[in-house]
Amino acid sequence: MPVRRILLTITLAALFAPWHTALPGEQDAAATDLPPFAAQYRVHMGAFTIGEGWFRFERPEADRYRYEVTTTPRGIVRMAYRDETREVSEGWVGENGFRPERYEYERTGRRDEQETLLFDWDAGIARDADSDWEIDLSDGIKDRVVTTLALMQDLARGRSGDLSYRVADDGDIDEYTFRLTGEETVETPVGTYEAIKYVRLREGSSRETRVWSAPELHYLPVRVEHVESDGTTFRMTLDHFEGF
Repeated sequence: MPVRRILLTITLAALFAPWHTALPGEQDAAATDLPPFAAQYRVHMGAFTIGEGWFRFERPEADRYRYEVTTTPRGIVRMAYRDETREVSEGWVGENGFRPERYEYERTGRRDEQETLLFDWDAGIARDADSDWEIDLSDGIKDRVVTTLALMQDLARGRSGDLSYRVADDGDIDEYTFRLTGEETVETPVGTYEAIKYVRLREGSSRETRVWSAPELHYLPVRVEHVESDGTTFRMTLDHFEGF
């Protein structure tokens, strides 16, 4: 059961990089600055709660950010899968969006893992602090957790349509494309929201990821669904939030 992958669905699904220029009619960047927030999500498989995720965004300085994502298995899954994960992205934020400097991944439980990714924008490379791999950097490349923030900020600035973006991960640059499919009403434990819906385009794959983002919460994702090729559906729903 891909628990960790499902717990990170929002992070990996909501990848809208703010590297392109502003379009006519978009809102002023200062007016759409993302405020600090904390959000908790519950992950379900059918009627079972199998995990939860916490997302915390901080602005320690006006031009700096810190974003932390923690995931924990719950319920029947925890009996077989006890690993907890913590991911942190730190860097700069400004009119051109988020520019990460450091990404950390930590897994604790049955098997401990740790990874640190350093972004050297002056040298134009990103490298793993604990291995030999490095990749060339270009404007708009993100780590895999800060892309959630890029999604929220980009949508607040009025960007829409098919969106492609690039993420540095495991010695390579991954590219994702999402498509706006409409608007829907989404019910959550913290309220009912009118949300815009995106789906991830996957060529040659029957897996599907769907994202619903609420404009009144600065486009915070209120629901994410991931459907495996065998039809198994995982659902992540907003359960608590602070800051909006």
